Amino acid sequence: MLDYMMTKFAEQTSFMVVSFDILSNRLIFINTSARQRFNLQEGGAFDDFIDNMIIEDRNLLQLKLQLIKEKPIEGLILRFQRNEIISHLKFNFYHFNSEDSSQVLSIFEDVTDDVEFEENILKHNAKKNAILNILSHDVAGALNTASKLVELAYQSLEKQDFQKINSALFAIDNICKGNISIINSFLKKEFVTSMSVPLNMVRQDVVQSVKNLMDQYKLMGHQLEVEVIFNCKKNQIYIEIDQDKLIQILNNLISNALKFTPKGGAIKISIEESVDFVQICVEDTGIGIPETLKDHIFSKFGEANRTGLNGEQSHGVGLWIIKFLVEWMGGNITFSSFENFGTSFYLTFPKKIY
Repeated sequence: MLDYMMTKFAEQTSFMVVSFDILSNRLIFINTSARQRFNLQEGGAFDDFIDNMIIEDRNLLQLKLQLIKEKPIEGLILRFQRNEIISHLKFNFYHFNSEDSSQVLSIFEDVTDDVEFEENILKHNAKKNAILNILSHDVAGALNTASKLVELAYQSLEKQDFQKINSALFAIDNICKGNISIINSFLKKEFVTSMSVPLNMVRQDVVQSVKNLMDQYKLMGHQLEVEVIFNCKKNQIYIEIDQDKLIQILNNLISNALKFTPKGGAIKISIEESVDFVQICVEDTGIGIPETLKDHIFSKFGEANRTGLNGEQSHGVGLWIIKFLVEWMGGNITFSSFENFGTSFYLTFPKKIY
């Protein structure tokens, strides 16, 4: 039994207090707070007290209690489940200061609110990091493209080539609108880590969407020093897709292709249609992907991150984003690559018949 002073403390404290005999498995003392919370009775079984504890936590506690005479247990958070509601309790366990005593004192409190607050902080930090990673990859890449288009416009101005100037301005306008759309989607919490926000799946002419994008890159072909090719045998192919995210995917793939394709090479996008599917292929004549990296190519922050041929730094999330978005829209992505011969990424989306 607890002595008088300890009993008085146990009844006045805001903590829950339970003592038990570790050998007989019997509850010896229960203060009012613990009795009300768990409906316990002195003389009852300690196992009844931990019966609603999550099994992994219960096993952990039983292992630690085997060493309680050697070392107290402090700050151990254990989970209890009742009626599908999980609560987190923070425990301290102390063995009574007697070699032959088998009595253990436990002092604990409910820290569910603190744990949930910390989990929310971690979740929001993860979302923040996802936003920063995507913005740094997509927006920075698009701004780099716009910068090259501005250079092209200045060069064309000197030559008074107003047709090229108009084309460059048109492409810059499209890039700005695309980035505004991306930023607005983040402001609405519509980013890739949030599965609670529905996709904007609309029937789109995928040929026209991809052609408009490729026209922007073709304008920069001279500055990029690679040939940009678009190939599709049909003038129109309609599929249900989120157009903004499709452009995001293709910009990522083209950006990666540019990093690893030497001057004089080529980047080609082709679209093929079958009865049930539409496949978009992004192909380059670059340096390819080493065999040792192929298994990690879609890792979120994996070993496949490489510096581009001109020293471009990888943000480490581009291909993970692509895979996530493709699968989110019901498609799948595969690739083939041979060192020094190039890489091809294949995006396959189901086609609905209208």
